[in-house]
Amino acid sequence: MKACINPLLLIALFLLASCFDKNHERKEIIKTWNAYRSAFANNLGTECSKYIDSASVRYYDHLLTLVRSADSTTVDMLKMDQKLAVLLARHTLSESKIMHISGKELFEELVKQSDGGKLSETLNFEYITLAPKHAEVRIIDTNGKKGLVVAFNKEFGVWKIDLVSISGQLSKSDWRELINESGRTEHDFVSALLELSNNVKPTNAVWHAVTR
Repeated sequence: MKACINPLLLIALFLLASCFDKNHERKEIIKTWNAYRSAFANNLGTECSKYIDSASVRYYDHLLTLVRSADSTTVDMLKMDQKLAVLLARHTLSESKIMHISGKELFEELVKQSDGGKLSETLNFEYITLAPKHAEVRIIDTNGKKGLVVAFNKEFGVWKIDLVSISGQLSKSDWRELINESGRTEHDFVSALLELSNNVKPTNAVWHAVTR
């Protein structure tokens, strides 16, 4: 006599297995974020680059092209986060280095030159999407404050951060508010941020293409 298996039991077991899988993926995503956060806080560019996905590397390949060839008009029209990245690279790196590094190495150098600002220490993620190879989460910090929405992609079995998903999350009006609160013009605001990176006042050369 064949054993009769309750179909509801099968469904329950399947859902339970799926739940365990998702819990594992959530832990791996948080592990990636916290490893990236720690490396960034300590200006460890090479370590940081282990946790970014291929789309992020392509994004920095594009930024490197802008660093090398964008004129002042083009730079001024960029989104503020891109503008700061381009100007920071020109301000802190030699022309020789700029001409010989890759996009990934540009990312690593910018991390080294950053102020090591603290990224959110994660207590929890609010999951917007959690699929087998893609996740979108909102970061919840230790004070329960909701922060950035960050995308993660699973590449070669490892969850990695999609930095493109973070780029531009501060809107033009958000930046304008920050600039107004500083009491500076946009140009002076940008110059002050660049100076913070290495205690050297930027020159007008940062606004001009490296390859002229």
